[in-house]
Amino acid sequence: MPSPITLNHSIIDHLQKHAPKYVAGLIGTYTCLMNAYMDLAALDTNDIPRKQTTGFTFRKYKLKLDVCLSGGRNENKNTSLQNAPALISKPPSIRPDTQYGDGNDDPIGTERVIGFESTFELAQSGIHRPAIVICVGSKGGKFRQLVKGEDDTRQDAVMQQVFGTMNNLLHESNRGNDSIGASKNSRQKLKVITYGIAPLSPKAGVLEWVDDTDTFGNFMLGGPRNVGALSKYYPGMHFLHDISSVGNNSRLASIVRVFLFIYATATGEWGNSACHKLYANGHEHKNQEQRRRDFDLICRNISPGKLQ
Repeated sequence: MPSPITLNHSIIDHLQKHAPKYVAGLIGTYTCLMNAYMDLAALDTNDIPRKQTTGFTFRKYKLKLDVCLSGGRNENKNTSLQNAPALISKPPSIRPDTQYGDGNDDPIGTERVIGFESTFELAQSGIHRPAIVICVGSKGGKFRQLVKGEDDTRQDAVMQQVFGTMNNLLHESNRGNDSIGASKNSRQKLKVITYGIAPLSPKAGVLEWVDDTDTFGNFMLGGPRNVGALSKYYPGMHFLHDISSVGNNSRLASIVRVFLFIYATATGEWGNSACHKLYANGHEHKNQEQRRRDFDLICRNISPGKLQ
């Protein structure tokens, strides 16, 4: 039985030979765009300092995402914007009439890609730091996208499909919003916010950037500019976060342990970073019994271990 990749190539070859001319043009522009995305996803960021997140240019790193659709940087062919691809992070909805603009007009619900800004950013988090690019649409819109490498985004894409199905079910429930005895869910018009994900390969993908959001870890534990939810709802935890940043000096470690015990008694809950600092402090010099004692102390003072 042929592999999925072989079948895909067969379908593309058939479309290029027998479909309308503009379809072959779209295949060419999409192929060019996907290759440029994957080159960016494969960028080695190990030698780039973590604190440096902005000021990167595609030209400096010999990347062509910003010019891939215009044939720039010594490309032999000039790709026409007549068959410009749609935003892959915000694709058009499936239409029963199969009308998607014929490669000339913008598909309903999205824009076509006419280029990218010449600079990109790198996220601070992640083993392989994702790149943040700004895509310029045919209607003048600018769309931030996250280009991830060394990460399988296919499972993320499936979860977004699950959330989309949940929204469809909630929408059906919302139809009873004005009826007598409508459910609580329908009155609240619940909806799960989703974002676009386009897996490019088992190790690369493009994600729609969602503004005004934060990572779950930063929301729970806090960061330089905000107090985490744990510290907010369990008084004293933000102070624990601060004192846990001391070095591995044995005297300071003893002081930290005392403060941890006092605040655990007062608040009933420890902070995640403070627990990690206590366990990691001098870990390589502790025997198994000492490590177990620290672990048990942590479990008694942080949920869910505290509840057991």
